[in-house]
Amino acid sequence: MSRKFGKSPPSFCLCRIFTRGAHWKQRKAKLTYSGILMAFVVAMWIGGPDSVSARSLQDIIDRRAFSICAHPDAAPFSMRSPKVTGLQIDLAQAIARQLGVDLQEEWLLFRRDARKVGCDAIMAGIAHDPGDDDHRPNALGPAGSQPALDGVTFGPTTSRPYAASLTRVVVHTGAPAVSSLDDLKGRAVAVLHASYTHYVLDTRGIKVRTLYPTEADILEAVDKGEMEAGVVSEWSVGWYRKLHPDAHIHTVDRLTVDPDLDFNVGVVLRNADRALLSKVNDIVARLISSGEIERIFLNYGIQYRPPL
Repeated sequence: MSRKFGKSPPSFCLCRIFTRGAHWKQRKAKLTYSGILMAFVVAMWIGGPDSVSARSLQDIIDRRAFSICAHPDAAPFSMRSPKVTGLQIDLAQAIARQLGVDLQEEWLLFRRDARKVGCDAIMAGIAHDPGDDDHRPNALGPAGSQPALDGVTFGPTTSRPYAASLTRVVVHTGAPAVSSLDDLKGRAVAVLHASYTHYVLDTRGIKVRTLYPTEADILEAVDKGEMEAGVVSEWSVGWYRKLHPDAHIHTVDRLTVDPDLDFNVGVVLRNADRALLSKVNDIVARLISSGEIERIFLNYGIQYRPPL
């Protein structure tokens, strides 16, 4: 594979990775993006004796820094070199600016190291409906407030959603039209191995190919005509087109693969007090209404979708 936009997706991004067994039966809980995610968030924030305690809004203001955990090589979300950039970095910068503090990046290759760092946030987590004041990740258990002491919650807390992540069918330009999942039967369709997408198509009687380890590889295969179609995140499609404007791919925009593969994304805060959660929620709302979040997405070729 010659044209790639990053290595295997790190745990700091959103992916929909599932394994067989009990997880298949619990798919409604969305333990998932590009799933790479919730498992990371849980492992990252559930404390042990080496965990760094959470910081309140006042702590962040006093030290004049808002810190995030980010992977150094996870384009388009976060990149350390040749310069610090990425969609999640830009979004974190916008939040830090409105908090009146500097942004501090904690660059981590392995999620096990995150517990020792004690960063304030990870910039992408599955979020509840905007009307839910708690915005708890479904992966942590039943909806509802988590235990709190002096206004500080235990475990990760997700902000109001700032965008929606959708899953799309992508076909090679010139291939027969696709208007339903049934149209994929008998075609060479690429998906990520052991993903929820794999499960959905399998239950619909659609045979899939799982040769490609990343969504970038799937898109390249469809572009080259090695595969007739693929099922990937819309965010991955946007970034691929940004890098390859002449790509021979077409997105089937009006086809919903499965409702559980479309979800809202918010900022995951570590044991935040309610003042910090409320402040970040207000900032996210302003960034949406001002169009700044949409501009950030468009900078990386990604079509912005407001929360569902």
